Amino acid sequence: MRKLAFLTAALLLFPACQKEEKPRDHKEDLGLKIIPAGEKPARAPGPKGAMIEMETQEVKILLVRPGDPADESGFKAGDVLLAADGREITSEDELDKVLESAGEKKIFFEVRRGRQIYTLPLSTNDPGWMVLSGDTFKGFLLTRIQSNRKVKKVPPGKPAPAMRLPTFSGPRFDLRKLVGKPVALIFWGTFSEPCYAHLQALHKACPDELACVAINTMELFTAVSKTAAYQKEMLRVRKNLWPSHPIPIDLFMESERAFGIQKLPTILLIDTEGIIAARFDGPMDDPVSGCARAVQSLLSTPADK
Repeated sequence: MRKLAFLTAALLLFPACQKEEKPRDHKEDLGLKIIPAGEKPARAPGPKGAMIEMETQEVKILLVRPGDPADESGFKAGDVLLAADGREITSEDELDKVLESAGEKKIFFEVRRGRQIYTLPLSTNDPGWMVLSGDTFKGFLLTRIQSNRKVKKVPPGKPAPAMRLPTFSGPRFDLRKLVGKPVALIFWGTFSEPCYAHLQALHKACPDELACVAINTMELFTAVSKTAAYQKEMLRVRKNLWPSHPIPIDLFMESERAFGIQKLPTILLIDTEGIIAARFDGPMDDPVSGCARAVQSLLSTPADK
């Protein structure tokens, strides 16, 4: 059983120095090894130029899955995890070890929320949260600086790349498991009215025979700088705009790079064989009629084309 079902994928700072390591069972799908990046804050310009920073020896909760143990125990998005049972926590690996060794024993966490310090209990090693350390954030920033190439779009007629991501609520999403069923993917960002209009339109146009999935992407800077607001907005989207279909979370833009997403919203239609049938990059002039026509076109395509 995975011990951190909602833990963020770690990033490799220097790909040329990568050595293959067999990941532990509970991290089988989480990616690469963390290489420490020092103790200074990681700083980066946000979407509107504001500087975003995070202490490298700090582990922050970015999202708490609604209804999961961490939520029921009182943990909040934005909490900084300081210690567990007296053991200091400065990285995701240290947190992972604490949860792994605890088993079913209750763990008492010391967390900083604003200027207050709280002690919160946790009786499971699968809390249902997404966490980020400053080290991983800094590694992500360095990786972005080193990679200046634009991602290439995966055009219609090509197989859809693999995608396996944690979700805001529900089980981990795996695109490979949907082969045999037509799929509509919408890549979107929070606090975006065009994205929200397309979410509503696609949700309305999505029949039972179509798997509709909303991938929340390009969000790491928002999650770090506006953590509580990000959690609140995700809850609002789940309740009002996308109540019944999966919402995978792609903080590190893995699926964005895999599919070549350059604008939000982007909608991709995938046929029953896992081939991209159509893609729509950027806002449609009329999302309601545009999504309806796109869905109808996908569902009317003969299976033995």
